[in-house]
Amino acid sequence: MLVQHPYEAAREAFAEQVRDADPDAVVPACPEWTVRELLAHQVHQLQGALDRSFPVRAALNRLAPGSEAERRDAERQQEAWISRGVAEWSKRTIDGLLETWSVLARDAPIEVLDALVPDVVVHLFDLLGVTGVRGYRDHAIVERALSFWAGAAGVEMPDTVEGRFELLRIVTGRRSRAQAPDVDVRAALYGWRSDDLVE
Repeated sequence: MLVQHPYEAAREAFAEQVRDADPDAVVPACPEWTVRELLAHQVHQLQGALDRSFPVRAALNRLAPGSEAERRDAERQQEAWISRGVAEWSKRTIDGLLETWSVLARDAPIEVLDALVPDVVVHLFDLLGVTGVRGYRDHAIVERALSFWAGAAGVEMPDTVEGRFELLRIVTGRRSRAQAPDVDVRAALYGWRSDDLVE
């Protein structure tokens, strides 16, 4: 029996959920994006990994130890690339985006899919915040994604399903400081939200 790749598991869950969402709804976890733009980001990420336009060094430098100026510069580079891609890809329909994503994923090398698991899993839960679905928290994709983020943040993997889910959301900037007062401040690799995000 073939075991489904974690990226494909997350992509299929994303595709299923996005069909039930208003494409123009704002994503609470990423309020600068709509559902369509969140999907466009996933297609752009994979396309960029395949054509090597993805700013790998900036993405890694954003997380690496170094000066605050270096991290801010890396963040600007990465965010500029993301913004351009989202603006371009979000001109397409939901069905068009899903079809392109499926084709790209089908032909993508395993190492590319491996590298993108953390991002697609985080954004799957961003999407679920729109649809109101609370599933997938106990899925193996959470631990797979968190193994990357927890390693980058230098924190241990929690033992419980809810603990792993919460740490995933903390590390990726989806929680306010008030929501995680006992967590080391350095665990929030992408910073803390200014407001609470209840999911």
